[in-house]
Amino acid sequence: FLKTKEDSLKKAIVQKEKATKKITSEILSILEKEKMKENKMSPKAQIISKNFEENKGRLPWPTVQGAIVAHFGEHPHPVLSGIKIMNNGVEISTNSNKVRSVFDGEVSKIIVLPNGLKVVIVRHGEYLTVYSNLQHVSVNIGDQLVTKDVIGSLDNVENERQKLLGFQIWKDRSKLNPKHWLSSY
Repeated sequence: FLKTKEDSLKKAIVQKEKATKKITSEILSILEKEKMKENKMSPKAQIISKNFEENKGRLPWPTVQGAIVAHFGEHPHPVLSGIKIMNNGVEISTNSNKVRSVFDGEVSKIIVLPNGLKVVIVRHGEYLTVYSNLQHVSVNIGDQLVTKDVIGSLDNVENERQKLLGFQIWKDRSKLNPKHWLSSY
């Protein structure tokens, strides 16, 4: 039984790493395309970027309620000894189904992962926010969002009461710790 549990945990880690690589490569591709255009940010994008930065520590949470259950950066796996997990953002456990934009921005990309779940990437001037594990997406690429606009709903296959949102913040190619950006609940 323990061996089976360990094998399924290892499979889950591999699947999660594949999803993380896909998300990261999509973000880098967005950044490359924008760099190749070599266009300066529009005045509106510059204002959004500045306002986003000024709201560090005060951004609303991407879910109505929740708690961070997986922290930013590299951590030892909670069950499998000797295995480290790299998290480009945080994971928020919530019993709320709606996922919302943490700031004004534009939907840059919608990705469908191999497991069928979706990822929405929102551009806020020079910042990107990434929302993953979505079952349904209610926005389209190019949509203009305002703070707290609903962008989709979470998958709740694992457990009816508890849902998990992956949330990341990037500035150019740098991954930022979302915990430093979100307001305290």
